[in-house]
Amino acid sequence: MKTLDDVLIDGKDTALMVIDVVNDICADGFIYSQKGWDRKPILEMVNARLLPFLQSSRGRLPIVFVRSEYQPREFENDPYPITDMCLKGTIGAEFYMLNPESADIIFVKNH
Repeated sequence: MKTLDDVLIDGKDTALMVIDVVNDICADGFIYSQKGWDRKPILEMVNARLLPFLQSSRGRLPIVFVRSEYQPREFENDPYPITDMCLKGTIGAEFYMLNPESADIIFVKNH
């Protein structure tokens, strides 16, 4: 597994962005799990790669977390609607196994 030192990144012009690692996509009992979608590759990436890389990046790179947060039925006219995913104010829209720190930047995308 590569660490921050292996990829020779400095924090001057680089940030680590973590996008949509949320319960509705990753956690047991939430949307992806309920629909029977294969989460194995996602969970392997989070556990084996993202979490260690994130830990080695702390204090060396700015870390930006991005998560989706939608209103109910926002996507009901989409060809493949998931109208109950990442609903604002629900635990499904919260980060999965991530603990942003006060120095981290958090963005909420809502469209």
